[in-house]
Amino acid sequence: MTQLADGTKVLNGAFGKSYHDGEWLMNVTDLEVNIEPEYEEVPLPGRRTPGQKLMKINMNGTISGYTVSRVLADKIATILDDDSPSFVTELMSEMSDPDNPEMKGFYRIKGVQFQKIPGMGYTHGEIVKEEIPFVFTGYEPV
Repeated sequence: MTQLADGTKVLNGAFGKSYHDGEWLMNVTDLEVNIEPEYEEVPLPGRRTPGQKLMKINMNGTISGYTVSRVLADKIATILDDDSPSFVTELMSEMSDPDNPEMKGFYRIKGVQFQKIPGMGYTHGEIVKEEIPFVFTGYEPV
């Protein structure tokens, strides 16, 4: 029997939420996490096609949203103090969609280090948004 695609099951991002230190980051509108394996080509005797050896895995992402607070930016900015340690933290992400309960889940993004300190800026007549790229060391469902 042929199954038809069900458009109601497509994930609606409007229900996604991000958390830091147990606080809902209500201003976050976008979260993207990328895991990129990096392979090295390995020539193999007697074959025209080389093998591939996994060498490392790069993990990066971006958190974006409306500028409503300096709390997270100020925490990230502690790295500007030469006497402070690196700012390494965790983010929690909630995936949810009332039309597709199978997609519901919490994920812990571990070892997050932000690659940009949000600065200041605005444009008259426009909502101010910020985008903060980050690297991380792993993630796990919670």
